[in-house]
Amino acid sequence: MKLRDHPLVFHKGFRSWPQIWVCGAKRPVEDDENGTLTQATIHGLAEFRITFRMNNDDGEYLALIDF
Repeated sequence: MKLRDHPLVFHKGFRSWPQIWVCGAKRPVEDDENGTLTQATIHGLAEFRITFRMNNDDGEYLALIDF
């Protein structure tokens, strides 16, 4: 199953996918799936949160998904 299709990808009643990629003061990535995933971090099971890091032509971006 793809993460985006999982029934628990919701936070406070809203879908957590697609996530918003951000890079400091730069604007968000226009194509949210264009880049190379370089890191995925699970933040303790009590927080229900995953942080993603990816690189694309514009630089390094971060995204957060809450469950």
